[in-house]
Amino acid sequence: MNWITLRTQILDLQIVGLYTLPNGDTLPAISIDTKLFPPAGATVEGLEVVVIPATRIERTQYLGRGILNYEGECLIRQFNPVNDTLDAIQKLSPLFNRIRVAPRVFPSTGFAEIETVTITFEYFGEHD
Repeated sequence: MNWITLRTQILDLQIVGLYTLPNGDTLPAISIDTKLFPPAGATVEGLEVVVIPATRIERTQYLGRGILNYEGECLIRQFNPVNDTLDAIQKLSPLFNRIRVAPRVFPSTGFAEIETVTITFEYFGEHD
């Protein structure tokens, strides 16, 4: 999976919100495989998408070749109390193969503006 292409495809959906950094700069609220982003003190508006490419890896044999089956997660958080994550799930799902959508975590007391859902996806790579 080409992560730069995936990031561009997600941005093209025009569903992500904004990170506001401590210095006042704003960036799209999307993070792919980094533990340092967004930096401490950043705030989020709207929808945040966090893609964690490899949470589990399995190696299998297929026709004499080693196939690596990667499993990753796409975490979606909606910080806007007026919107939910359903539209984002519908738009993001076609970008991943073999997905499983976890139950939605609805807003709760103290976190009334945040709704969360996780999409688990699989992708493959050859390995001899």
